[in-house]
Amino acid sequence: MALDSGVLARSFQIAADEMTKLAPFIDDLDGVGGGDCDTGTNARVTFQTLAHGCAQLSDSDPLSVGLDCAIQSGIRGALGHCGVLLVSILSSWHSALDDAAITPVVLRRMLLATPSALKAAHAQGSATDAMLREACSELDKYLDDALLAHLPGVRIIHGRGTGALQKGIHAYLKRQTFIKSYSLADFNEGGNAVTIVRFK
Repeated sequence: MALDSGVLARSFQIAADEMTKLAPFIDDLDGVGGGDCDTGTNARVTFQTLAHGCAQLSDSDPLSVGLDCAIQSGIRGALGHCGVLLVSILSSWHSALDDAAITPVVLRRMLLATPSALKAAHAQGSATDAMLREACSELDKYLDDALLAHLPGVRIIHGRGTGALQKGIHAYLKRQTFIKSYSLADFNEGGNAVTIVRFK
């Protein structure tokens, strides 16, 4: 069996199916000191996003194409620490692969690239920055559409995760002159996973 985009897509789908079963259990375990990080749910959503992003690829597409597709999907839809970690690992594999044919040496180079990805993910590296840029770009379109529709405000669902996305979105909102106010939602409306925006 060749290591190609088809294998990658099937692997993501299997991981998504398994995380669907495991997410409730992992969600109950995570969170130091009583905090709730939704790690299982974040992993499930991340693997589903990666699987969906690779679903249209042909089995004959090279691994580099599958990795590129997964990275782009992950930047748009991965959640939490696990999402940042997975996208960072995929990015390091893509860099190590560098469109070369998969040989034992190239595979070893890909696997050895992983520790640098772990450091980058731990330091909230370029994958988080890329996700934030993509989120702000989408948010810009969303806010424009809401303003054109003369809505009084909007709800932005950014999730909990590490808090990096929420902080980045709040920094973006702070710079917008057409926003009257923004705040985290009440507990029954999503709490700190949702920001309520009111327009001027």
